[in-house]
Amino acid sequence: VSAETGAGTLVNAVYGTNWYVNATSGDDGDMGSTAATARRTLAAVAQYAKSGDTIHAAEGEYSEGEMLHTSVLYDGDAPTVKSRVVVKSGVTLVADGDVEDTFIVGAPATVEDRNQYNNGSNAVRCVVLGSNTRIKGFTLTGGHTGSLLQEDGTSARIDDCAGAAVLAANSSSSKVEDCIITNNVAGLCAAGYHCSFNRCLIVNNKGISRAAAGRLCSYYRSIIDGNYGVNQLEVYGAIDSCTVGSNSWNMAGSPNAAVLYNGSPMIVNSIILGRVYNTGSTSRIRGTNCVFRAGCGIAAEDAEGCIITNYAAIAFDEGYRPKLGANVAIDMADETLSAAGKIEDRDVYGRQGLMNGARDIGAVEADWRGVYAADIGRTCTVDEVSPEVRETDGKTVFLPSGTISGTFGRVGGSAMTCMVKVRVTGNGTLTVYSGDDVLGTFTAEDGVQEQLFKVASAPWRYMFAYEPGENDDGGAELLGVSRYAGTVFSIR
Repeated sequence: VSAETGAGTLVNAVYGTNWYVNATSGDDGDMGSTAATARRTLAAVAQYAKSGDTIHAAEGEYSEGEMLHTSVLYDGDAPTVKSRVVVKSGVTLVADGDVEDTFIVGAPATVEDRNQYNNGSNAVRCVVLGSNTRIKGFTLTGGHTGSLLQEDGTSARIDDCAGAAVLAANSSSSKVEDCIITNNVAGLCAAGYHCSFNRCLIVNNKGISRAAAGRLCSYYRSIIDGNYGVNQLEVYGAIDSCTVGSNSWNMAGSPNAAVLYNGSPMIVNSIILGRVYNTGSTSRIRGTNCVFRAGCGIAAEDAEGCIITNYAAIAFDEGYRPKLGANVAIDMADETLSAAGKIEDRDVYGRQGLMNGARDIGAVEADWRGVYAADIGRTCTVDEVSPEVRETDGKTVFLPSGTISGTFGRVGGSAMTCMVKVRVTGNGTLTVYSGDDVLGTFTAEDGVQEQLFKVASAPWRYMFAYEPGENDDGGAELLGVSRYAGTVFSIR
């Protein structure tokens, strides 16, 4: 079907369930049914996608094309503010590249229409989501909405003034996953309205009136920080395994806005570093197994079973990863409290989300791999570990099951000999691999065991794998690995 055939024929054409867009090399006159015939704008594809379809977006900046949606919240007149893309109910929109290289960019209102925050009726938000929709892997930025007040002084409808990044139809089934939401400006709740955020970074958004980051939303394993508004979050859903930073600014740029504003949300396994604001006896912020900063304003009876402490006990690096030995949240999460299916085995950055046999409170998991490498010996690096692997009190590495892998250290030569020292306490078998080759096995028969292994060629990869026996209540303990220097003789 050619571009000249017309939209009517395109609608009647036969499509698969996958659509493709490419902001760099696509053409809105193409079909969009393959990567080779990708369209250029999201709007050109989304208007034809139907429930069950998936839209694949290549890396690039999607800053053209506009769609005017039918109201997702109210019956009656359609809203006036447009969006870069309207994802209809049942459709999935996914970025095929890196989140930091795939952008959906809204637009401020034109000079004639906009207020001091660049909001106005002809602004463009980033995304509208219908029910049972999912958007995954984008940076949503530059979105704007209409003003909070209409020209006659009355409040604008939610469809026009809320959700500069995401306006959604259903707080549980409209899902935003693995996205970065930043630099969006709304009359109300800039990052999102009425949706669910999973593994998202939500920073530096502006909500002119309340709810800078979001309202009527749920948040799972996400980082929320540095947003501007009267408050940062008005949560009526859940905050589960999140890190909510202390940098919550009012519109004058003063750091005194509340990071949470009542709503009686379910707050579990989360770190809350800023001020909370409680009102009334039935609308209170309550936490379960959370970490709150001392002086944040939460009542003691609303934080039973939580840790309330000062900044010195909640040390992070620049990426909000808890610092080992300096953060009380490490290994303290209670997984039975988290929503089933919401918290996966990866953190907000897509890295391993469960390490050292227990999950951390917050959105980012502390990285134990360097500790394991030091415990095993300086001759090894550690790249991957199974979630159940953990450090013992004796500074050794214990495998109740699973694997630990990395690279043997080496200095010169074409081959390397190493000494491995282990103890097996279970009734299973510990197997040592170099690449695909089995170097040896250990069982509990001989207690502490030492064995020399010769690794013949680069990259000198290793893996220790423990396979438990039946009703195994032990495991395998790695006591040390050292590079063996010298000549090995075999005497008979």
